[in-house]
Amino acid sequence: MTPRRVLSLILGLGLVGSCGSSQQAEEPAGEASGGGEDASTLRGHMSANFNLALTARDGVIAGSMIQAREAAVQLAEQDYSVLLPPNWMPGVERMQSAARELTGAEDVASAAGSVAELAAACGACHAERGLDLSSSHPSPARDFGEAEDMRERMQRHQRAADNFWYGLSVPSDGAWQQAAQMLLDAPMSPTDEEGKAVRQELASRVDAVRAIAQRALEAKGEQDRVQVYGELLSTCASCHQGGA
Repeated sequence: MTPRRVLSLILGLGLVGSCGSSQQAEEPAGEASGGGEDASTLRGHMSANFNLALTARDGVIAGSMIQAREAAVQLAEQDYSVLLPPNWMPGVERMQSAARELTGAEDVASAAGSVAELAAACGACHAERGLDLSSSHPSPARDFGEAEDMRERMQRHQRAADNFWYGLSVPSDGAWQQAAQMLLDAPMSPTDEEGKAVRQELASRVDAVRAIAQRALEAKGEQDRVQVYGELLSTCASCHQGGA
């Protein structure tokens, strides 16, 4: 399941409706009258913000601070005050605060931390709204073999990174644990596409990702997971920037 497919699931489960809990007395503008233009506007905001968050994340992974900052600026400037009831706004402010921090990030490491906080802010809001999206995270989608070349290892890393994202933003313990285990189960020594051992610098980077996965498996609280995910994004970016 792709990240954008989960957006459809979120909307379908009621993020633009009552959002789950019967304790939430207030509804988004437009919903009490059965939807319409205001609800459509909210749906557009949520869709745009979800895609912007992914764009920011992918910018950091690729080592593109420009892409990450541009997406963060748009996230920070979204105005929900006319669309959402007051009791929704603390969650929105936390998300936008992380976006503002990302706009001012001076290096990839700080940008990665802001993206991780952004994902956690989304997850906390989903949990507070009473949404149960724990079944929406992606599966490995393929069986990884006992041996891997670097192309296959990068596919594993990409799949794990998606699961970590779901783990924070859904939030989902299952997705988080799956991501960590996926990395820990990887063969110790990936090869290049010709079956030869990769150079030591690249092997060391792969080992660093495995070490992060072990810490991820042990991280239980939200902030511990934010720190681990930020470190993973930063490690990915440093490798991509270095052309490793």
